[in-house]
Amino acid sequence: MSYDPEDMLFFLLSIRHSESSAFVSRHVTSGNIGSLCSKALSEGLLSERLHSLVLTDKGSDYIDDLNRKLGRKGIDKVIALVPDQRIEKISLEEIYLPQEI
Repeated sequence: MSYDPEDMLFFLLSIRHSESSAFVSRHVTSGNIGSLCSKALSEGLLSERLHSLVLTDKGSDYIDDLNRKLGRKGIDKVIALVPDQRIEKISLEEIYLPQEI
């Protein structure tokens, strides 16, 4: 597996919930989309049907397994993090709180 699992999860959930790739293309570079698509097809996570991509049972199982590994529950299991909208976690030392307001 040479791809970011979060990106693959985003890609597969987008395919599951939409017939259009417009949303994915706004948040992932075209080169990365091509790479994710090619990996998903070669691993059997997606199949091609009449000029469209369809999530396979193996793809659905992959989504479930990855959500379990990431500890996601509830609504978080069907909503993926948008790659260009991720905010890195910072430590408490990096937060400034004044003594008085």
